[in-house]
Amino acid sequence: MLRIKFVIIIILAAFVQVLKAQDTELAQISGVVISQDTAHMPIPFASVYNKNLRLGTYSNVDGFYTIIAHPGDTIMVTCLGYIDQKFTIPEAVANNSWVHHVQLRSRSYLLSETRVYPWGTRDQFRKAFVEMKLPDDDLVRYHKNLSPQQMKQLAAMLSHDGKSASMATLQKYANSYYYKGQIQTANIFNPLAWAQFFNDLNSGKYKMEK
Repeated sequence: MLRIKFVIIIILAAFVQVLKAQDTELAQISGVVISQDTAHMPIPFASVYNKNLRLGTYSNVDGFYTIIAHPGDTIMVTCLGYIDQKFTIPEAVANNSWVHHVQLRSRSYLLSETRVYPWGTRDQFRKAFVEMKLPDDDLVRYHKNLSPQQMKQLAAMLSHDGKSASMATLQKYANSYYYKGQIQTANIFNPLAWAQFFNDLNSGKYKMEK
């Protein structure tokens, strides 16, 4: 019997507290959420939550917020990148309206190291490792670049350099000095020229390219 009376008293006390809370008028709380640094820039989309009434809102793009609360309620303001801050509504609120600006201090996060790999799974890594083509070392590149075939192709593509041009000019001057003061012989009567001609003919120098 005593236990039943105790439970009834508890229920009545709770009911009285609920009626008392309902009689308390709500107040309109407004303000601007800004940063605490020297710029005092508005903080958009900051969460403003009434812990007592369990309702919340967020600041707009200009940092302005508005929320209803009872006197004595606790308001929590949070935003990513800033330290959480809470404040309590005073008991005496004139005209059911109270303006309170919130300054949030920035927070720095120290993140652990993150490694990004181009493979999604270990199996993909194994396949890429097995099929990987290693680059040639310096010796292999040396043999490729200085091979006789490569040098022959480069020689056919390039024109005469300064050395070959100067040697041809000096040889021309030497031939002119050799016959200076006399008539230069015609090669048709030169046996050495005929020998060179037959050698070139046998070697296929004068064959037509197909």
